[in-house]
Amino acid sequence: MPADSPFSQDLLLVWEEYRRAAKRSRQLKQKVNAYRISGLLLVVTGAILGVLASQLDTLEQLSKIFAVASAILLGVAAFLSGHVLDSQYEKQWVVARSQAEALKSQAYIYLVQSSPYNGPDRDEKLSSKMQEILGEFFVEPVSLTEKEKTEKLPDNWLSMDDYLERRVNDQIRKYYEPKAIEYQQKLKLLKSLSFGLGLSGAVLGGISAADIDWSSAWVAVIGTISGAVAAFTFAGRYRYLMTSYTLTARRLKWTHNAWQRLSDSEKSQKLGTFVHKFEDVFSIENNSWVAEWTNKEDERTTERQP
Repeated sequence: MPADSPFSQDLLLVWEEYRRAAKRSRQLKQKVNAYRISGLLLVVTGAILGVLASQLDTLEQLSKIFAVASAILLGVAAFLSGHVLDSQYEKQWVVARSQAEALKSQAYIYLVQSSPYNGPDRDEKLSSKMQEILGEFFVEPVSLTEKEKTEKLPDNWLSMDDYLERRVNDQIRKYYEPKAIEYQQKLKLLKSLSFGLGLSGAVLGGISAADIDWSSAWVAVIGTISGAVAAFTFAGRYRYLMTSYTLTARRLKWTHNAWQRLSDSEKSQKLGTFVHKFEDVFSIENNSWVAEWTNKEDERTTERQP
């Protein structure tokens, strides 16, 4: 940030903490996703090798290799699943994402100079709010380069048009709408996979009814794989994310249209009100997202209790 920056050290620190929490959130999300995908592939491969081991009667040595490999892969899959839960990667991810969004929201309200950051004590209020947000939970910190600390920070105060373009439209076009499409496609793919597995299971079940020895084992494998895919889909919350991001983009557009319908004099009077309306939409999405993932964690904890 240039030496003649109009911003106080308080805003610069809030922005830096926002970028830090956002980076930590991305790192944790990538780690959680990697564990989930690895676990799914390990279960599928282990199940297939297991049934192959039971059916290679004429190749005893290869059968033993497959059996050992199957046991190892399934064991590693179970370990990874337990490790993700025990290490609380998901909880840390939720907290980091929540903190990043909350800090970003306060920074933009400040940049538009909207209430409560429109008076001489705005820096004190901003600093107090930052401490409140960061003080609720602890997230393992990450290091930032000097460039990362001020990445995407505007060079000057924002007009309402600047705010709408950099904050509202940017989130609609580059985050919520693309993400909604991404999760819709993932959900469609997983549903197609589940349908194919179900159909295969039905066909194999019919073959098994004809007393064909090899078929019954594959029916069990299909069931195992179907369960793993269902668990993967549930863990990803793809339907929820698709719906939530679609609704958020829609609410932002509705609020934007309501702002555009105002006369110039009304816009001057209601600027602060609409900034908070937009930020409320972001806050609702963030709080709903946190609640969804927190509820999932509670469900898993309940399932693990004896």
